[in-house]
Amino acid sequence: VHHCFSAMACCFQLGGPSGKSEGELAKDRKKSRMIDQDLRNRDGTPGRQHKLLLLGTGDSGKSTFAKQMKILFLNGFKKREIEAYRLLAKEQVMQTIIRLAQGAEKLGIKVGKKKDIESINEATELNMENVKHVEAVWADKGIKEAWAKRREFQIDTCADYLLDNVRRIASEDFQPTEKDILRLRKKSTGIIEIKFEIEDSQFCLVDVGGQRSERRKWLHCFEDVSAIVYFVALNEYDMKLEEDERVNRMRESLELFLEISSSKWFNKTPFIMFLNKSDLFREKVKEVPLTDLFPEYKGGKNYEEGLSYIKKRYKDEFEGRGHLYTYVTCALSTENVSKVFESVKNTVIQQESLDL
Repeated sequence: VHHCFSAMACCFQLGGPSGKSEGELAKDRKKSRMIDQDLRNRDGTPGRQHKLLLLGTGDSGKSTFAKQMKILFLNGFKKREIEAYRLLAKEQVMQTIIRLAQGAEKLGIKVGKKKDIESINEATELNMENVKHVEAVWADKGIKEAWAKRREFQIDTCADYLLDNVRRIASEDFQPTEKDILRLRKKSTGIIEIKFEIEDSQFCLVDVGGQRSERRKWLHCFEDVSAIVYFVALNEYDMKLEEDERVNRMRESLELFLEISSSKWFNKTPFIMFLNKSDLFREKVKEVPLTDLFPEYKGGKNYEEGLSYIKKRYKDEFEGRGHLYTYVTCALSTENVSKVFESVKNTVIQQESLDL
């Protein structure tokens, strides 16, 4: 599989656009950081900004983690954001139930609620009048069978949460909770920056789209990165890419991790790897053998064995000269993310003080 990242990495192997060597550029960056730090110390403003670049394939949890940073450090979401998520929730319920019906048809599974499906297709939006049709289809035996076989078609992992809450979401006075917002998925396009301050340290998280078509935009985020945070969706070892259903998602993630970590642009940059969606992996590994992707795996259905094996596979692909720090995460859990980010924060600040 070829990624557009490869082309980007090549651009920097012979030094930057100025023609300077990699060593000269590194000295310039260090000098610039020291000047910035000195200026901030003089005028009493907070210390230098720590820039964390969130990378990984699509649907690995980057944007969910970014939402958690807003909850933890920016007092949650603004009114306009909540309104946008309110509309998105209603829209995604309709899209999800239609996609399930299409998935059932693709798999040759018989679904009995034809009239309800027709009513959903004709509806322009989710409301209390058509919620009964959504509930009827979601309760259908064939739809439940299709959901159990969802690995064979494309559907969001939190689709069941939305459908279980359809009546609440359909109500006129519905206001999405933080729990709802964390489970709503909107593909990241472009570059989103989230800035916040912790104990006089400034952080800037840069969230970029993980789909192949979005990776060419990563180039604009490479400068002055304090650490790469690479997201691995543990549950995707049996799933196919949305962009190319011939390609296994975890295989793509492994190859991308190798390419990023071997880039000279991130020669000495610390890497923080989040083995994410641990909750989904814990359940899936009991039912779907890890040998589907890794025939040589010998750990059976054991969660810890499977986790350890996947962690080793990624470590084997790591080509960076900086440190690699690994955390097991569930980006949907605010408590888990809070604990993990406390460790990440300390690691990044300590690492940068050594660089200075």
